[in-house]
Amino acid sequence: MQIPKRYLPKFNSKSISIPKISIQSRDDLIIQIEKNIPFIMNFDLNEYLTAVKNQIDSIDEHCQIKTFDSIPYSEIREGLFSDYLNYALNDSTDKICPDNFNVIETRKGYSYSNKFRHYALSLNPDVFPEISKFKVPFLGDDNYMQQLSPEFYQKYNITTPHWLFIHPKFSVSNAHYDHDCVHTFIFQLEGTKKAFLVSPEQHGLIRNTNFPILPNGFNDFTHDLLEDLPTDGLNLWEGDLEENQILFIPKKWVHFVVGETPGISYSQDIVLKDNFNEWINYIMKN
Repeated sequence: MQIPKRYLPKFNSKSISIPKISIQSRDDLIIQIEKNIPFIMNFDLNEYLTAVKNQIDSIDEHCQIKTFDSIPYSEIREGLFSDYLNYALNDSTDKICPDNFNVIETRKGYSYSNKFRHYALSLNPDVFPEISKFKVPFLGDDNYMQQLSPEFYQKYNITTPHWLFIHPKFSVSNAHYDHDCVHTFIFQLEGTKKAFLVSPEQHGLIRNTNFPILPNGFNDFTHDLLEDLPTDGLNLWEGDLEENQILFIPKKWVHFVVGETPGISYSQDIVLKDNFNEWINYIMKN
């Protein structure tokens, strides 16, 4: 499906395809993770999708949720989950946000050059408790974040490692990397996405203050002026994430994601031996 240009990164760069790797065991997976480069692996995710859809069917019709226009956001809206679901899974692209969703927060001093379609960023275990049981294939209980007590999360103000996204076609997460030095796995349960990643070694090339900057310090990838951004030597890793595929994003890799179709995805933050010390030091400092 053709994604309109306004939703795609604008700067000139060298394109690198995110490799698709065959993973057959835990050892295979750990070897790939420790290379600290992104990859996509195939896995039958129907069990996860069924669990999510069962929970969708059980949600109270009066349940309120919040939606965002991007990451980082310029506005947050709130409304009924049922209204959001009708909006997100409909193939129409003529609406920026669901009907009856009102703005409850705006980020002062910043607005995107383009209007992005709203999506539900944090349908977390409070709304979908079953996703807290999801595990990364082959890793099992190896993720340290799965082993923490609720008291530890509360004491150090750590957010859940489990996130569910129900996204409309052409929803955008602009340039960002995930908090706390965690790796991330994104499970594409339904629909398709395109992902664009930049390694930590090249962050300086996309923090050019002479061009439009997001609140997190990275350049606004979709701004038309980015076509003139000096990007000599910049590698943009690109991949199509399809149903029953999992994308691995190493710690501190900037990623930009756009929904190619309406869809459902789940992500889990990961702390393993290779990033444990950096993660725990970050937690204790902050």
